[in-house]
Amino acid sequence: MVANPGHAPGAIPKFLHNRGVKKIVCGGIGARAVELFRQYGIAILTGVEGTIDETVRKLVEGKLTGGESLCKPGAGRGYGIEKTECDHAHEEIQ
Repeated sequence: MVANPGHAPGAIPKFLHNRGVKKIVCGGIGARAVELFRQYGIAILTGVEGTIDETVRKLVEGKLTGGESLCKPGAGRGYGIEKTECDHAHEEIQ
């Protein structure tokens, strides 16, 4: 586990790149974030749903698949609507 560097534009892609990350897995991600990760050569698998344990198991088995981002475009900053959370279902982290 490592400390999060904060949520400034480009901070997390740079942080992960500096640690050798080549790919991220997520449920949803915005277009600007996608571009920032790509600038660092980090691939993105979006549309992933399930628990962390389930996701890691599928990843290790080579069976993890993604799809369309679970976040709806046009509902965040820059679109005239301030958004505080994504639209997809959240799971409680234990």
